[in-house]
Amino acid sequence: MLFGDFNTGTGGPARELSRMNRSVSGLQLHHEGETFEANAWVVRDNVAQVVDEQPARGVSGPYRLSSSEGISGSEKVEILTRDRNQPSIILRTDPMTRFVDYEFEPFAGNIVFRAPIPSVDANLNPMSVRVTYEVEQGGPKYWLGGVDGSWRITPALEIGGSYVESQDPANPYTLSGLNATLRLGAQSWALVEVARSDRQALGDSGKGDGARVELRHQGETLDARLWAGETDREFHNISSSYNGGRAEAGAVATWKMTEDWSLRVDAMRSEDKNIEAVRETAYVGAQYQLTPKWVVGVGLRHVSDDGGVPNASSASGVNIGGNAGFTPFQVNAPLFAATPGQTRSYDALSINAQGQLTDRLTVLGEYEQDVSNSGGHRITLGADYRLNEQFRAYGRAEVSDGLGGVNGLAVDGRETALVAGLSSETIRDGEIFNEYRLRDAISGEDAVNAIGLRQTFRVAEGVRYSASIEHQKALAGEATSATAITGGVELSYDPNWRATGRLEWRRDNRHDAWLSTLGTTVKIDRDWSFLARNTLSLQQARRADAYDQWQDRFQIGAAYRQTDLNRVNALGLYELRAEKDENPGVDYRRTSHAVSLHADYHPSRPWWLTGRLAGKRVNEQFPGGVKSNYTAYLAGGRITWDLSERWDVGMQYHMMWSPQGNARQDSVGVEAGYLIKSNLWVSVGYNVRGFRDDELTGASYTRKGVYLRLRFKFDETLFRGSDPQTNRALSPMASVARP
Repeated sequence: MLFGDFNTGTGGPARELSRMNRSVSGLQLHHEGETFEANAWVVRDNVAQVVDEQPARGVSGPYRLSSSEGISGSEKVEILTRDRNQPSIILRTDPMTRFVDYEFEPFAGNIVFRAPIPSVDANLNPMSVRVTYEVEQGGPKYWLGGVDGSWRITPALEIGGSYVESQDPANPYTLSGLNATLRLGAQSWALVEVARSDRQALGDSGKGDGARVELRHQGETLDARLWAGETDREFHNISSSYNGGRAEAGAVATWKMTEDWSLRVDAMRSEDKNIEAVRETAYVGAQYQLTPKWVVGVGLRHVSDDGGVPNASSASGVNIGGNAGFTPFQVNAPLFAATPGQTRSYDALSINAQGQLTDRLTVLGEYEQDVSNSGGHRITLGADYRLNEQFRAYGRAEVSDGLGGVNGLAVDGRETALVAGLSSETIRDGEIFNEYRLRDAISGEDAVNAIGLRQTFRVAEGVRYSASIEHQKALAGEATSATAITGGVELSYDPNWRATGRLEWRRDNRHDAWLSTLGTTVKIDRDWSFLARNTLSLQQARRADAYDQWQDRFQIGAAYRQTDLNRVNALGLYELRAEKDENPGVDYRRTSHAVSLHADYHPSRPWWLTGRLAGKRVNEQFPGGVKSNYTAYLAGGRITWDLSERWDVGMQYHMMWSPQGNARQDSVGVEAGYLIKSNLWVSVGYNVRGFRDDELTGASYTRKGVYLRLRFKFDETLFRGSDPQTNRALSPMASVARP
């Protein structure tokens, strides 16, 4: 049983149509036995789910979301790689972790990644950023809940079912499903799933059904997957990759006939009933191991498209916020047809080769020729160089005339694409965290989060670089032309300071976009540390219908930790935020200054005193030259008294006031805490009065009502309690006696 935050998505690969992925806070129950597994959950809230997907741009950000009202911590960020010839097919999903892979910048909840996200992968498949998050929609709270379970009837057969219901008055919704998985052997299995949704809201009402079937075999000589699925236009589940009105079918198989010969078959069909568009692709090819280092191949490809007219449902992103900066990823845009309703097809013969020139350098090439049109062809060249065991440099260039470009969309003209970069095979560069722990001054995560370190290439001790470049150009489709160049450096050769800087530039037909991040952290002595960082985002218009935008955030702070006496800790911070949008429809300017000081005082063992002073000044200008100035201050603190070794009580008081209009708000509350185990506290409190201000209150909870506070103190010695070298209370012989 769990009460708190959880994700509702369960069920594994058998639940694709009927799975609802929500990050919510409520009650969850789970049972797991030898043959039966079940989940039940219930939530009472007034939140709604948003799924945004937008094309990656070759830079780390900022990536704007369609809504700025997202709830912090509810987001699920993923990098998707889609099939260039079948964008509705997701080839790879890479989950991202906050503070490790990305962070939210302060301007509107936009995402900035630690490293640039390329617009295409090494094989020129388009990549996109998908963010699933919850937003507060206002209105009364409602019940949301669901149950699901699976029963293993025999060792080979397992069946499951699920049901979800939302009692949102503005959008009542139910989703139910049944599934079955059958093991056909040690290397083969099959599954079938059916689902039904019922939605009564926003003029999009009615029941919709969906069904799919999949067969998979994984063996040494044969690896094959066959699938088919279809949904009604009324089917609705934004957590599923099957949108309403979709029909998908395909077969992918690789057969190793001999030690030297292998055969590959790849066929897919996608239909969007909403725009009446169909795409069919098929490929059959053979590869031959010419030498131990060279492989050659030949293949025949068939592509047929019946294009339709795109509408709002053709975007996999859901734009509910009206954010003009949000561009959904068009999964079901007009496919191959040059004009709506046009049918187009081609058959092309291809030859390819891949070889290893040296132990580190691999090259590849492919030529594809339309068998009925001498002017239709595609040339691809690539190289991969192994720098060391962890890093490789790669590049690929492609020129296409009428056979489909980098996004699998053929046009009557030439398209060129270039991608190059560095790739790391290490797992999240985890060693960085240990390198960035400044003893007694600042934690590793604080340092990484403060100055934005990620995905760098070590060229010398204490020196790391990062770089990437990509280019796409469509002579017949200027909107897809873009160039992105990024570079960064990180210095850590001195144990008392760290510094990092990154500069990114991207040009498309509308803007020149710049993103700059600079940061440093310095250990002054055993008690004092200093950090500073700046993030600048700038967009310069390149044509009359585009507008300049810029945003900047500067922070400088200091930390004091009394290492020897451990009685006083203090943190001070100054922050400047500035932004400007010259779009006549927005015409917005904002500048804010914020200063805060936080201190802890521990005069004796049972007493803790915590205080906070903060203030901010905000200047805003709205359309029509309307200006608004706002000043606010906050003062408050908390007193905690240890009743015993395990129990403590506390009282807190915060006051926020503004000189304008003599406005004043108070927050008063009491709490009781319990030490569950060493270094783990849980406290329950109640504020009889309260207020909210995210910029000034920091980590203090000042809203009215009941709150729960959980604190956990740990370091790298957490799991070494049985080691006498760490736990001095143990006998030195304990490690010898331990089996």
